[in-house]
Amino acid sequence: MRPVSAAVAYRAAGTGNNAAGATTLSIAQPTGTLAGDVLIAVVSVRGGTGTTITPPTQSAPYDWKAVPSGSADSTTTLKSTTYYKIVGPSDSGPYVFTFNGTQKASGVIVGFTGVDIGDPIDVAGSQANASNTAMIAPSVTTTVPNAMLVAAYSTATGTTVTVGSSMTLAGQDASTGGSAATRTTSGTQYVLQATSGASGTKTMTAAATAVNIGHLIALKPAPTISQASYRLFANTDSTTASTPLAAIDTAASVEKDAQFRLRINLGVASGGSMATAVTTRTYTLQFAARGADNVCDSSFTSETYANVTASTVVRYSTNPTPADGATYVTSANDPTRSGITAVGQRYHESATMTMASTIPAGQDGLWDIVLSTSGASFGQRYCMRIVDGFGAVLNGSYSVMPEIVVATPTITQANYRWFTNADSATPGAPLVAQDTPITNVATGTPIRLRQRLAINVAALPASAQDFKLQYAEKSGSCDTAFSGESYTDFMQLVAMTDTQDPSSLSSSGIGIAWVNEANARLIDNTDAMVTGIANSVGQVTKILNVTGFNFNIPTSAIIDGIELTVQGSESPSGNSFGLMITGNNGDNIYSSGSGSLSTGSQEIFGSATDSWGITSATQINGTGIGINFQVQLPSLPQAPAMFVDGFQEKVYYRVPQSNGTLQYFDNTSVASGAVISSGGNDPVNGARPTVLQAYYETDPFVVSSSIANGSDGLWDFVFTTTGAAAGKTYCLRTVKSSGGLLDTYTNIPEISFASAGGPTLDQKTRGGQAVVDGVKSPYSF
Repeated sequence: MRPVSAAVAYRAAGTGNNAAGATTLSIAQPTGTLAGDVLIAVVSVRGGTGTTITPPTQSAPYDWKAVPSGSADSTTTLKSTTYYKIVGPSDSGPYVFTFNGTQKASGVIVGFTGVDIGDPIDVAGSQANASNTAMIAPSVTTTVPNAMLVAAYSTATGTTVTVGSSMTLAGQDASTGGSAATRTTSGTQYVLQATSGASGTKTMTAAATAVNIGHLIALKPAPTISQASYRLFANTDSTTASTPLAAIDTAASVEKDAQFRLRINLGVASGGSMATAVTTRTYTLQFAARGADNVCDSSFTSETYANVTASTVVRYSTNPTPADGATYVTSANDPTRSGITAVGQRYHESATMTMASTIPAGQDGLWDIVLSTSGASFGQRYCMRIVDGFGAVLNGSYSVMPEIVVATPTITQANYRWFTNADSATPGAPLVAQDTPITNVATGTPIRLRQRLAINVAALPASAQDFKLQYAEKSGSCDTAFSGESYTDFMQLVAMTDTQDPSSLSSSGIGIAWVNEANARLIDNTDAMVTGIANSVGQVTKILNVTGFNFNIPTSAIIDGIELTVQGSESPSGNSFGLMITGNNGDNIYSSGSGSLSTGSQEIFGSATDSWGITSATQINGTGIGINFQVQLPSLPQAPAMFVDGFQEKVYYRVPQSNGTLQYFDNTSVASGAVISSGGNDPVNGARPTVLQAYYETDPFVVSSSIANGSDGLWDFVFTTTGAAAGKTYCLRTVKSSGGLLDTYTNIPEISFASAGGPTLDQKTRGGQAVVDGVKSPYSF
């Protein structure tokens, strides 16, 4: 990351000349140049008034611009023009200037850091000088302290130059060919002017006499900007701030995957810096998981920051009504500082924070940003900071660091009710009142349980937590102490693997065709081959499209990992290939920048624990995933070649299976995971809202619809028993899929099974009779 200097500082210089003359001049980029630097170029060309100079074409805001008052001619002999630019993220140089005819030319580009990139040029001037060894740049009057004076010179001869008094040489270069009198020389020097006011003329001395031109350019120092204050708010669908989540400059809890707002204040220092005309300045919000030092502070020593985007863990979010970039709307709850004027900037839903109004020195700027989290762990804390649009930390202080903690919901096993089974997502009739044990159930009889989980403190988003059922033979009582029972999972996960070959292969795109292309499908010691041209650059092959792996993994499986094997060889070493795994909708699931077969005959991508982001077997089964494979051939004296034998995929997964006396039951007409509806007799929990979830015949079961803070989720389960349950009573509880207990348990479902030979639940509910020694008597309840 580029640290921004508190003052303008010299970076380096790059030079260039076009020898005996040409229609172009290439000038090297200064060594060490970074995004956000400001470059000043002086171009010296023979021809004077008859010559035009065209700077390199680059996109705004990183294009070359002529310095105001930065061009002069010495009759028809010499033209000298100065340009400036802000270095962009992908700038690399060299920079090529173009002329309207063949001319001898030379130039120097000098780079500086710490310049006000919103308005780099404070003042500038140029003058043509009569033939002399003294090259004079005119005096300019700076308006800001700590301006960097850059003096640039051109002379109509091939020579060397000497730096002027009190200044520092940056660079010089001269054209060549023919007599010295037909050439040009360019030179630059610089000095920092601590106070604003007249600079005086600046002189550089040439070793030979000729007409010459001098330029003097004053660069503004970057304003000193600090991260001054912040406040976190609940989100609202407008640019108006909602309810504060915490006091100013105080960390706040946010709900997992829910929207929230950050209002942040950047302060501009009033001493020794300038902050006018900076409406083009941009900023970027970054985040980091709080590090080992367990504090969000300005040392940044234990955090690794990354830009907030629309797809990061802490991410930009959107509201339906306000537009990204809308004008900031002030609020009485804003994170303002006493005695300091705050200038509202913009509301943002995207990565680039822009300015709406100038922030004068000594004032603050306020931004309003809508955010959310995605995939964050409960209890995780995140730090946030602002950097400039080039990724550099601010050149002022970070006196406050916004911090959020992802609130952990509390989960309670609440109310329940027993029902008869029905072959649908809706159970049969209730058997007992809610929160009441059921007794004398016949072993082997499918039974239904509807169970509520109460959510408090924060919402429980969909898919944020998996659960499973456990049971224990009753020891004393079915209570929340769990002191006398040993609980067992209803299901166990059995690890399995499946390996498949592709059934289809074709090629597409522009590139070198594969010979015997079909041989690249199966790993069978028959190869497809591609051969490049010796010493040729940029050779790529056609893309091999490998599809039809035709997996048939149970839909209940948990996908743990995927491996792709590519087998082949290369000659000589140095070929590299890239691959992309695509889903059945064409999306990029997994990609590799490059691989190589130079050290062996196989390359394996993925692992037993890398699922490539795939969450269900349906994404893999049938024609679910495919491979796009392409090779980049190197430029070598010997014609490079790549041989591909074939491809193979292996999936590692776990399948839930029954695990003992109490087992899930499989109804034929309804699938596990089906959405449930209210049956009218559902267990209730006072006036708390109910969020209907799903019907399950297997573990784990998930949160299919987000459960708001203060609401309950309701699930429906069907299970049966083996004969080992006869005459026994069992307690049931819900735990997290990891085996961790819920926060509290207020009701523990209890079920008893009839002894072998005893009356069944069905017999009892139908009022059947028993015959003992010839005497009929009703079954007792």
